[in-house]
Amino acid sequence: MHLTTEIEDHRQRALIAGSGHKEFLNILKAKLIAHDVDVYTATEIPEAFLSYDIIIFLNDPRVMLPTLLDYPDKKFIFIFFNQHELALTYSSFSYENNSKHIKVISLESTPTHFAKDVETLLWFSFARTEDAFLHLYHPDLRSPVKKKKSSRKSLIDMRDWFTRPRNMVLLGILLFIVSMLLFLPPLGAASYYHYRAAQAVRTSEDTTVESKRQQASSYLRLSKSFYTFSRPIFNFFSIARPIDSMFQINESTQIMLGSYSSIKARSGSMLERMMSPSIGDDQTLIEDKEEIMKSLHEFDDQLAIVKETFPTWNADMKKTKTELNEVSNLLDSVFELEPHMDTLFGRDAEKKYMLLFANNMELRPGGGFIGSFAIMRMKNYHLEELTVYDVYDADGQLEERIQPPAAISEHLDQPFWFLRDSAFSPDYPTNYAQAERFLELELGEVNFDGGVMMTTTAVQNILQAMDKLYIADYDDTITAENFYLKTQIHAEKDFFPGSQQKKRFLASVMDTMLLNIGQASPTQLVRMLQRSLDEKQLVMYTKDAEVQQVIERNFWAGQLLKPTCQLESAVNCVLDFIYPIDANLGVNKANYFVQRPLGLEVNIQPDGSIQNKLSLAYQNTSYADVFPGGTYKNYFQLYLPPNAQITTVSVDDEIITDYEETNFDFKTISMLVDIPPQQSKTIQVQYVLPTTIISGSGIYQLIFQKQVGSPSSDFFLKVTAPSNVQIVNNNFSPLVNSSGINYNTTISSDKIFVIEFSKK
Repeated sequence: MHLTTEIEDHRQRALIAGSGHKEFLNILKAKLIAHDVDVYTATEIPEAFLSYDIIIFLNDPRVMLPTLLDYPDKKFIFIFFNQHELALTYSSFSYENNSKHIKVISLESTPTHFAKDVETLLWFSFARTEDAFLHLYHPDLRSPVKKKKSSRKSLIDMRDWFTRPRNMVLLGILLFIVSMLLFLPPLGAASYYHYRAAQAVRTSEDTTVESKRQQASSYLRLSKSFYTFSRPIFNFFSIARPIDSMFQINESTQIMLGSYSSIKARSGSMLERMMSPSIGDDQTLIEDKEEIMKSLHEFDDQLAIVKETFPTWNADMKKTKTELNEVSNLLDSVFELEPHMDTLFGRDAEKKYMLLFANNMELRPGGGFIGSFAIMRMKNYHLEELTVYDVYDADGQLEERIQPPAAISEHLDQPFWFLRDSAFSPDYPTNYAQAERFLELELGEVNFDGGVMMTTTAVQNILQAMDKLYIADYDDTITAENFYLKTQIHAEKDFFPGSQQKKRFLASVMDTMLLNIGQASPTQLVRMLQRSLDEKQLVMYTKDAEVQQVIERNFWAGQLLKPTCQLESAVNCVLDFIYPIDANLGVNKANYFVQRPLGLEVNIQPDGSIQNKLSLAYQNTSYADVFPGGTYKNYFQLYLPPNAQITTVSVDDEIITDYEETNFDFKTISMLVDIPPQQSKTIQVQYVLPTTIISGSGIYQLIFQKQVGSPSSDFFLKVTAPSNVQIVNNNFSPLVNSSGINYNTTISSDKIFVIEFSKK
C-alpha cells in the first residue's frame, strides 16, 4: 500500500502527538515505519510541529484549527478515541473550509481490532477522497458508543497514570498542599460571618447578630481543628504569625459579640427600671449594672487585641480601625466614670440635677435660647422625679432686677436679665452658675448637685436610637428628622408668654422618651450620646470635683479652654487660639438656615512673626417673613490669644472700625452683623500674634474651640512659610506644597493643630 499517489524524493517525517493508548500507538507507528516513514512521538505538541510532513493528533489536541489552513502541503490527521461529538465538530470545520489535507477519524474500538483499524484509517487519510470524516466502530460492540467499555478503558488509563512514579510524587505534593490549606475556607467563612454580625451591631439587628455569631463560631472551630495540623509547618517556615493574627481577630470578635449580646439583654430592662421610682435599694438593677460593666471590660480586653492585630490593607480596613479606636476611647471614658457612678446616680444619697433645653436654632454663646428646663431627682439609680417647666413660668416670678450683658440690653432692648437668656457666656460652668442663681431667685430651688444643657440637636441625636415616638397627647409621631419642625408647630408657633403649650408638648415628648428608653438600641443610644457630647450639643457640670475632672478631661464640660502648649517638652512654642461665637438676637430661628464655613491663613514671615487672616462666610438661606426664619441678627464675638494685635476687621471686604475690643485673659472683638434672608456676608479679621518664631526647632500650636450648640462647619487651614522656615512635622494630614501646607476638615469638636518647624 502506498501512502500517497505523489512521488516523493525524500523520506517523509511523521509526528504522533498524544498520550495513552500505547497498544494502538505501537501498531500505528509500526505501520508507518513499514512504509518508509520516519516516525517521531511526543506526549504534547511541540512548538516546531509544522516542520513534519505528517502530523497525527491523538484525542483532543487543543490546537488552533484555522492555523492549519495555511499549510495545504502537509497532512493533518485527527484521531479521537470514544469522543464522537468532538470528532464531528472538527470534521465540520474541515468540510466548511474544503480542507482536503485535514482528516478526522472517530474511533470506537477495542484492542482486538486495532491492527485492522490502523490499516483502514491510513488508507482513508492518504487516499484522494473528498471525504474529511471517517467513523470506525465494530458490530460486535453493543452500540456505537460503548459507555461501559469507555469507562473501563478510562479506569485503566487512570490507574496507569497513578502508577507512574513521577505522577505519584506530584499527587502526593498536591495532597500535602491541600491538607495544609484546608483551614482557609472555613476561616474565610468565619471572618465573613463575623463581619456580617458587626454590620448588624451597627444597625441594631440583634437577632441577626446572634445568628451570624453562631455561624461564625461553627466555622471557626472547624478551621482551628484543621490548622492544628498545619501550624507546625507554617511556624517552621516563619509564616504562621499573620495566620495566627487572623485566628486571634476572629476569636476576639467572637467574645466581643458575646459580650455585646449580654449587654443588650441586660441594658433594656435596666433602663426601664431606672425610669421608674425606686422602692428601696434595687438589687436586680445593681446586679444588671455590675454585669454590664463586667461585659464592657471583657469587650474592651478583646478590643485591645483586635486593634493591635487588625490589618490596614485598604481604605475600608483603615476606616474600620479608626472606628475601633473611637469605641476604645469611648470605653476609656466610661471606665473613668465607673468609680463615680454610684455618686452620680444617687446610690448613697439622692441627687438633684438641673436640665436646660437650649434651642440652638436660636443660637446663643452658651448653646441657645433656653425655652424649657427640668428638675430631675435620682435615687438608687432610679429617676424619682422629672418635672418640666416652661422658662416663662419661672422668669415671670423673678422679682429682683438683674443687669444683663450689654449685648442683651443694647440689641434686644431688654433692660433686665432672665433665665431664658442666661446662656450668654461661651463657658458652660459659668452659665450653669448663673442659671442656678436664677432658679433660686425665681422658684426657690437650691442645692443642685449639677446640671446638663441639651440642645435641640442633642435630642434629635437621641431620637435616632429610638426610631420613632408616638406622642399620644398630640396624636402625632416624632422622629429625629421631624422633631425640630414639630416642636415649632406645637410649641413655638403663635406662642405668647404665659402660654402652657410649649411646656406641655416638651413634657409629653420627655415622658414618652423615658417610657420607651428601654426599647432603644443601647449601641445606637451610647453612640448618639457620645456624638452629642463630643460635638458639644450636650454639656455637663457636677459639683463633685473628681467627676468634674473626668468630664473636663474628655472635653464634655463645655468649658472655655485656657491656651497652653500641649507638648510640655516644647521650649519654643507659639500659641494661637481661635474661638468664634455667634449670638442670634433676631428673635427668630434663623440658625436653622445659616451656614458658616471658615478659613484661616497663617503667614509666617522671614523674621519669625506670624500674620493671620480669619474668614467666616455666612450664608442665610431662609426666606423673608416665612416662619421660622428671617434676618440673622448676629452678635459676633471672636476670642484670640491675649495681646494679639488686630490689624483689620472687614465685612465683605469693607474695613470697619465700629467694633468693641478688649484684652484680658483673651483678646476679644465683638460687633453686630445682620445677614438678611437669601444673602451672604463674609467677616475677615487679620491679626498678628504677640510671639514670634525664633531660630532652631519649635512648635506652632493652634487651638480652635467650637461653640456649644453650633453646627459642624467646614474649615480650611493654609500655612505659608518662607524659605528659612521648614515645616518638619504635624498632627494632621495636609496637602504639602513647596511653600507650606493646605488642610481641609470639619470643625465638629474642639481641635488642636500642632506644627513642628525648624527656623534657620
